[in-house]
Amino acid sequence: MRTPGGEPAVDTWSVVSRAEFVERVFSAAGPPLTRPRIVAVDGRGGAGKSITVTWLHEAVPASAVVHTDDVAWCEPFLAWGHLLLEVLEQLHRAQAAQLRPPAWRDRGRPGEIS
Repeated sequence: MRTPGGEPAVDTWSVVSRAEFVERVFSAAGPPLTRPRIVAVDGRGGAGKSITVTWLHEAVPASAVVHTDDVAWCEPFLAWGHLLLEVLEQLHRAQAAQLRPPAWRDRGRPGEIS
């Protein structure tokens, strides 16, 4: 069954506690062997992505949160993957992510992705 937007319908769902949700995500991600876990949260506007990421970040305070809206800000449509890769490579090396995208500099946006 598909919804009118072409998205699959949800056949079954259940309400779980925040702790159980976090445990399910960690279980699905597997053990952190030699590198950090990377969890991507995707969805439409208003779907609860930010709150979901907040819950995960509260469970793992040493985690990094990277919003693709910041990475893609004023970049050409779907042409910002190299910037995201730069951030992910830093995180993969267990470094703090630091990036000041060219569009930020060119348009005077203060700060950096960190």
